[in-house]
Amino acid sequence: MSSVTFSTSVGGDNSTVTDDASASTGLANGGHRTRFVPTLAQVVAVAGHVVTKAGEADASALAAASSASTAASAIVSAAATAANDAAAAATAAAGASASAASGSASAASGSASAASGSASAASASAASAANLAAGITATSTTSLTISIASKSLTVQTGKQFTAGQFVLIANTADPAKYMFGQVTSYNSGTGALVVDSSVIAGSGTLTAWVVSLSGIRGVIGVGLTAQTVGFTAAAGTTVKTLTVDEDVTISAIKAGAYPGKVARSDRTSNTILGVADNGTLIDVTSGSFTQTFTAAATLGNGWWCMYRNIGTGGITLDPNASETIDGVTSGLIVPGDMYTIFCDGSGFVTERRCAGPMLTLLKTSSGSWTVPLGVRKVKATVVGGGGGCKSTSSAGHAGGGGGTAIKTYAVAPGATCTYTVGAAGSIGTYGTAGGNSTFTYSSTTITGSGGTIDNATGGNLSAGGGASGGDVNLPGRAGLPITGTTSSNANIAGCSAFGFGGISRNDSNTNYGVATGYGGGSPGSGNGYDINATAGCVIIEY
Repeated sequence: MSSVTFSTSVGGDNSTVTDDASASTGLANGGHRTRFVPTLAQVVAVAGHVVTKAGEADASALAAASSASTAASAIVSAAATAANDAAAAATAAAGASASAASGSASAASGSASAASGSASAASASAASAANLAAGITATSTTSLTISIASKSLTVQTGKQFTAGQFVLIANTADPAKYMFGQVTSYNSGTGALVVDSSVIAGSGTLTAWVVSLSGIRGVIGVGLTAQTVGFTAAAGTTVKTLTVDEDVTISAIKAGAYPGKVARSDRTSNTILGVADNGTLIDVTSGSFTQTFTAAATLGNGWWCMYRNIGTGGITLDPNASETIDGVTSGLIVPGDMYTIFCDGSGFVTERRCAGPMLTLLKTSSGSWTVPLGVRKVKATVVGGGGGCKSTSSAGHAGGGGGTAIKTYAVAPGATCTYTVGAAGSIGTYGTAGGNSTFTYSSTTITGSGGTIDNATGGNLSAGGGASGGDVNLPGRAGLPITGTTSSNANIAGCSAFGFGGISRNDSNTNYGVATGYGGGSPGSGNGYDINATAGCVIIEY
């Protein structure tokens, strides 16, 4: 470690400066920002002191020479009027005095020369310091926008900037507008300077800058007491107060990212979703239309809105061009559904926000179904058709009930599911079994088999339909003859989990025990009346 103390004896203020990181004297670790200029001032003060003392020494030498000359003249005059016998002594005395005076003059001249040398050295040091200061500051007229980003500007050549140093780029007219960052590169031959701006103050695009060497930014302190920060609300000019009771990092908060209030917009037809809709609740009160979007890149990462269909028609969400929403190019919002739509700058994703009960779809004919936007779980239930029976008046020929399978699928929005609905078994010579009902997503199928029939000559029992593939599998109930009746052909058909099998009797009541629901078996004919089985079904819940 090296240190310098500017003593009061040479014109200083008795201060000490060191080249280490001392908190009280050091120039390292950012200490130069507060001590460099005062140190230069002390160097100049010492130089001034030396020059002053040199002048005083020169004056002293002139005075001594004058005094010696006067003394010599007096001695010569005295010697001339003295007796002849004292002439030799007077002459010797005069010679001795002259010699002494000459020695004093020579000594004074040496002191003046030394003082002049010290003054020259001090002047050289001051010039060196001035050159150093000039080498770590520069100006630029490059047009720059204040922002956190890499900045390229042109300054004077021959400066001492090097990669890794920290610099402050401040506006000449308003130094409160600045950028602080680390030097990426500097070409001393061309003056091309590149700085990675990491801290900014103010805003705007400006063309007059002062670039000066700075130190690395210190660690933000901890344990701060409560502070208040004034800021201007985006929608007005009233200054608000933000109270901070702990260390916080505040980055750029996008408009609408943390809404205190959510604006609501009613719509009955398409109005393209734009930047102004950020953080808005879109309520579709009526109509069926295609909702279009501004390009995701224009909306930007962080844009969002809530979209609710409280009308009776379907709304198709269709992003711009080939952009997708939940991985598909378009998707349907059915009545009663609500979604939050998020933009990531290149596409869109949704979160379903249905606040009511799950939506239930009952399918009574075969087909396909597309998973809506935002839906990622689907519960499917399949019920096989009820079994038919023989067209005869003999007992014991009732059909069985259809089987039931239930499964919850993890699904992707926009995916297609297929399903078949089992038909009811028929009444005939032996009748026919009920048809199978199925539901398939991504090659995973659940099956509710149809109820069977009794194809023997009498007295045999049919069987209920089976079930497979589900989280829950419920077989149908077999058809049975009823004993203890007054009629020999009384039957009760098999039931399913969602349907009741019919009951037959040999009387004139045509509606006695009609099969109901889904998957109920046929009990056969009673007194010439056919009581048919019921078909199966598929139920989709999400």
